[in-house]
Amino acid sequence: MGKKFIQHNFMDLSNFILLDELLVEESSNLTKVFYPLEKYEKNPVIRTEHLWEGYLKDFDTGYVHDPFYSGILYNVEENVYYCWYQVYGRFGSYLCLAKSSDGLHWEKPELNQVFFEGSFKNNIIKFPKYPATSIDFGGVVPDYLETGAEIVCSNFSGFDDSLYFQGITIGTSENGLDWNLHFPPVLPYDGDANCIMWDPLEKCYLITTRSYQQFNIYRRTGKKRKRHIAISKSKDLIHWTPMVTILEPDEKDPEIREFYKMYILPYAHGYIGFLQIFDVDVSQSKGPCEVQLVFSRDLIRWQRCGDRKAFVQRGNKDEWDAGMNLISTSPVFENQDTIRFWYGGKKAEHWQASTGGIGTGTLRRDGFLSFRTDKEGYLKTVPLMLNGIPELFLNLNANHGEIRVEIIDAEKNEVIAGCEKENCIPVTGDGTRVPVIFKNFPNRLSRPVKIKFYLKNAELFSFKGNLSLPERYLYPRKFPNWW
Repeated sequence: MGKKFIQHNFMDLSNFILLDELLVEESSNLTKVFYPLEKYEKNPVIRTEHLWEGYLKDFDTGYVHDPFYSGILYNVEENVYYCWYQVYGRFGSYLCLAKSSDGLHWEKPELNQVFFEGSFKNNIIKFPKYPATSIDFGGVVPDYLETGAEIVCSNFSGFDDSLYFQGITIGTSENGLDWNLHFPPVLPYDGDANCIMWDPLEKCYLITTRSYQQFNIYRRTGKKRKRHIAISKSKDLIHWTPMVTILEPDEKDPEIREFYKMYILPYAHGYIGFLQIFDVDVSQSKGPCEVQLVFSRDLIRWQRCGDRKAFVQRGNKDEWDAGMNLISTSPVFENQDTIRFWYGGKKAEHWQASTGGIGTGTLRRDGFLSFRTDKEGYLKTVPLMLNGIPELFLNLNANHGEIRVEIIDAEKNEVIAGCEKENCIPVTGDGTRVPVIFKNFPNRLSRPVKIKFYLKNAELFSFKGNLSLPERYLYPRKFPNWW
């Protein structure tokens, strides 16, 4: 693995977030609360301000067709964030670089790589390189496979080749400035609006896109063509599994809704998908976009979360991100209790000219969705495997109330001795890792259990402990053989 550029690992199989509502077997007198990203008041932190970025001095609305596709990694040698972002103006599409020590204040270094309008003084990276002819940037990840590079990116491109005229390929770089693109494309003829991620559980790379293969099936069957999300995996960056469709609009979605792009973040006991939805008009190219959340334990079966509310909400009319937005790859732990995200945004809707930029925002750790009550209620989980003496921690807000915990033998459906709610010291306060303490120490246990949380004027976001999901709950149906 490259050591110069890093990203945070959010996956922890002993941490259970309530965004996964399939964890809940039963609840009473509780309200689900979905939390959108809390935007930074001084957004955007990276602005359209140069001609090559789409800004025109004599055209106040600019010429940006799409928001910045971007990826962010931390450089441990320089102690700064690197942001690679794609711009799309009247002069074409470019990949640019910005740097920041805090993720809020960004500088655009003069890279002296690309000659633009009579000068090399710009932050444009020389990308792509022949035979690639265009850019559709899919983000960046560190090189976890020790190929000799430091960073890996994905890119959909056209190619100056009669056979491989388009497709997704892989780029590698040692410094983030000089890139090599693999040819032929590793996923030929598929698919723009792509994202690349690392799966720490299976130790492989993932790429999501909207599969052109499925579009071709639709043409043959007469089914209406709709953008959707497909996924492929690789353990060497060169050989990739066939694209598998994992998300399509369903009967609960409006007829105009399509799925444009999705970034997957391995998080807690599963995977969070940041799904860019697109409410498209009859032209198939215009309409607003925003980000919703989905969750999966196996990358195949996905839950639509938070009643399908927007996680990154579009701004109000005339704000810089009123028309569309898209999450950037690689969020970070800003501190023990807070996660920072970045996102691209634009004033106009998709494929309409206007100014764009990159904004940022924060979220409480695990704070995507909670169960809350102003009175009293309870939540009981599905069976979980308890391994040893119960060691539980809660992410809760109980400044004016409390939560008590009870542990039930899942097979006998009986409360385990020493784990009664009366034996639990009330858990109070507001914290992301608050311990659960029983007055009389329970015995060492190794069995399926259900955790029952009794809330009194309190809010619960997640729980962590020496617990795991039984395999039948991880993979309720036979998992396809990818390899």
